[in-house]
Amino acid sequence: MHNHSFGDYLLENNYITTSQFIECIQELNSDLKPSIEVAGIYSGLTTFEMLDTLMNKPEYPEMDIINIGIKYGFINAQYLNEYAKTKYPLFLSLAQILINKEYLNLHDFQSALVDYDSDSEIFEIEADDMLRASTDTKIDFLMQNITVSNEIITQLFFRLMFNQLYNEIGHDFTVLDPFKCDEYPTNIMVSQDVIRDDRTYTFAIDMNDSALLGFAERFAGSRFDKVDDLSIASLEDFINLHNGVFNVNLSNDYGIEASLTPPTRHINDLFVPNGRTYMMPVVYPFGVINILISADSDEFANKTVTDNVHTLINEISNDDGYYDSEIELTDSLDIPTDGDDIDNMLAGLGIDLDSIE
Repeated sequence: MHNHSFGDYLLENNYITTSQFIECIQELNSDLKPSIEVAGIYSGLTTFEMLDTLMNKPEYPEMDIINIGIKYGFINAQYLNEYAKTKYPLFLSLAQILINKEYLNLHDFQSALVDYDSDSEIFEIEADDMLRASTDTKIDFLMQNITVSNEIITQLFFRLMFNQLYNEIGHDFTVLDPFKCDEYPTNIMVSQDVIRDDRTYTFAIDMNDSALLGFAERFAGSRFDKVDDLSIASLEDFINLHNGVFNVNLSNDYGIEASLTPPTRHINDLFVPNGRTYMMPVVYPFGVINILISADSDEFANKTVTDNVHTLINEISNDDGYYDSEIELTDSLDIPTDGDDIDNMLAGLGIDLDSIE
């Protein structure tokens, strides 16, 4: 994951001009697969120096680079298989267009990519095995209970959230189990909506006075003696940073654009977000950070109903895994979303909701 788009990085470091960038971005589409050379440099399977060696062979350019690579042992079946099955991030397609137009060459692409990763990649908590295992468990739970239409993107959000805590606030935290929370009496809370495809996702963080001062001190690197606009602004900056980086990754890797609402403060009031909401306490030595994640109710409705029906069906199956003979189910079962229709459908299957916890 990165906190900066590759196109902006090329512009800012004078690899390309603004007019070249605008020209190429207009031709960008998610179906364009990068060449085996660009993909190989990105994945580390090859380097510009290796490719340059192949391009200086007497067979080039009459023989394409793949066949020359195979002939001289630079490219093997594993290389080709990896290339064929991998879905590459969208910014590589932009790089390919720039290279095709000769606005960028393979050598400069490799140099820019190495510097881009070094300057803008977000360090992940891979090295801390226990903490990574704990956060993975919490992400799995959230994915099961609040996952929306695109699971990869939802997982990206949660993974980034833990990375930001790890990098910006500190490694010394413990994550408690998330639980459903439809309404929440706030202490000092800041929330922000991420809007994508007309769907709204809310990310909120709440803490008491002492926890906020500890959080602000770690995030800003300055001492705070009282809760004021400046200390609360550090919480707003943290949320803006997280969601802003998330949007950059959506655009850079998936070509999906999202927008953010301004952060909203909720001081000592009742927070009642729209949609399904889970709260997850994160414990630091300076206090507890309560994180709330909400998904638009329309977004998860169909999936939730479907999952609940399958859960109920599993509960009435016998020990051998076969359903009762009176109940006939097909893979094409049309599952309604209206409450009365759901009750009628379940009744037709012999399922009484009131009898199931």
